[in-house]
Amino acid sequence: AETTILWEPTLEAEALAAQKLALNV
Repeated sequence: AETTILWEPTLEAEALAAQKLALNV
């Protein structure tokens, strides 16, 4: 994700959200 700037922003945000949820739980 660092180098892939043209990557899907929605997938990026969803992945980060899932990661935060996993850390919180």
